Amino acid sequence: MSAESQHRFLHDEWEDGIKPTFDGGPRTWKLAFPFECLDLNSLKMGGPIPKFTLTDQDVSGAFDPVVSKIREMVDDQMAAVKENTGKRPKVSIWHHSTVFSTAYRG
Repeated sequence: MSAESQHRFLHDEWEDGIKPTFDGGPRTWKLAFPFECLDLNSLKMGGPIPKFTLTDQDVSGAFDPVVSKIREMVDDQMAAVKENTGKRPKVSIWHHSTVFSTAYRG
């Protein structure tokens, strides 16, 4: 698969498709294999293009390392506020974010 095709697939399917719609809730995405990945000899004329399915669990795995780093950063910032003021912050984005509060609540 060419670098251009990889870039186009990632942009169209991930950046513009899955990533902005992921909210941590149950869902599946059906993605068509890129043309270059298909065995043209096995396809039937006019038949459907083979697809594969990603689940919310598959997708959350892509976010887990980033979410862990964000969680650590927010926890550090909240601790710094408490240390500097003696009080916990009044508001935390951690508890108001749909993805964080539903899929990654700690």
